[in-house]
Amino acid sequence: MGNRLEGTATFDYEGQTYRLTLNNRVLMDAERVLGYSSLDAAEEARQALAVGRNPMLRTVVAIFYGALHQNHPAVTEDEAIDMFMADDPAPQTAFKEILLGVEPPKPVGNGRKKAAAKK
Repeated sequence: MGNRLEGTATFDYEGQTYRLTLNNRVLMDAERVLGYSSLDAAEEARQALAVGRNPMLRTVVAIFYGALHQNHPAVTEDEAIDMFMADDPAPQTAFKEILLGVEPPKPVGNGRKKAAAKK
């Protein structure tokens, strides 16, 4: 069974092929950097990209670095930032591909409204 929160994309950068993986671990790690739900952050970034806007840079960096680090643990956060911000469009294109290709689950809340409606 597939994981609806997982996406992958590859790109070439400075003669090396990199693979981005967006999965639950990346989203959990990004929450430490962001200070709020990475599901919300990923959805905000996806919506911004879908309408041609730029998402918040700290969101992009947290998720891009985590997605890159899954397959390339030697890459530092600073290297990932430099890679993403470089003139080469390949890293950003691959990142957009995984963000736009993955659909986060709909928020379900804490169940209180549903329980209250049953009473």
